[in-house]
Amino acid sequence: MWDNIMEHKTRIEWIDFARGIVMLLVIWGHIDTEYMPFFTWTNAIKLPGFFAISGYFFSVNKDKLSMILKKKVRALIAPYFFLGGISIAVSYLFKMISGETFTVDLILSFALGKEFWFIPCLFVSFLILILLFKIFDGKINHIIAASIIILVIGCVIIRQGTVRIWRWDTALIAQFFVMSGYIYKNIIEPSVIKFVNEGIATLIIAVVYIGLIFISENTKYGFLVDMNLNQYSNIIICLLACMLGILLLFSISKLIFNNKNPFCKSIEFVGKNTLCYFILSFQCMHLTERLVTAFQNKLFLVRNDLLSDIIVFICVCLELAVISVTINRYFPFIIGKRRPAMKSQP
Repeated sequence: MWDNIMEHKTRIEWIDFARGIVMLLVIWGHIDTEYMPFFTWTNAIKLPGFFAISGYFFSVNKDKLSMILKKKVRALIAPYFFLGGISIAVSYLFKMISGETFTVDLILSFALGKEFWFIPCLFVSFLILILLFKIFDGKINHIIAASIIILVIGCVIIRQGTVRIWRWDTALIAQFFVMSGYIYKNIIEPSVIKFVNEGIATLIIAVVYIGLIFISENTKYGFLVDMNLNQYSNIIICLLACMLGILLLFSISKLIFNNKNPFCKSIEFVGKNTLCYFILSFQCMHLTERLVTAFQNKLFLVRNDLLSDIIVFICVCLELAVISVTINRYFPFIIGKRRPAMKSQP
């Protein structure tokens, strides 16, 4: 989702836009937890889309394995502990204010990679693919076949219902989504996308995606995709929906992004700072929800759940924008970046 195997000096705007879309969907999903149709129709897009976006930039160059791992640790693991540590500390501060008893459960869960689970899962997914690329020396057909085999193994393991340390079980499935992003960029884009009408292709993908979920919802098991809990109603249908969701996300982002539109640029900004948004959004939501509730109670306002959720959503996004700008300007090392070199004066 963030910096990948190689550091890229130029950014692809529609990719940042796509990243911003799914990040905002994730934040809204954490705020409004009661409207189940939202999860039904977006869960096959959100996290699979994040993994696929990471795969879009995936590449294994001639660097030694130790150098590649060093880059990944700096880009993902260091920010996980820096930002995650701040978030955990704030959580304990809230607990102290509320008079709750101190326990080490949250710290232990954080150390085991269960808090902000996406980042450890992405790291393990990268490790799997890096090893596959090294083992098969970049032979794409062999790598795809091995990735599918690992996906099948993951589908069997998650049926046990246990969430494992550093989410390696979830990563067995997630690595296939990362691989899908790689395939999209290196195979589908150059050989297929340029020959089709993007508008028509997007419409077809959307219709098939909606139809698949609608049909699945009306079956015995319904439709459920929850990568966090490793829960899938029908693993084959869910994986197919996720692949369609990834294509739909990419197609829509390419189709509607306009770098002269302030709204698109705002979403693109979110996409450039998803690491901050993902980890710190929980605490911003917690604090903002308290403030909004207290404000409503003080003014004796009738609580409107949807309106309250929208207010919280807007406030959280603004708070995270300020935090992201501050971190990028003054503390870039927290998110695995280097501070830009100062221009010398003439």
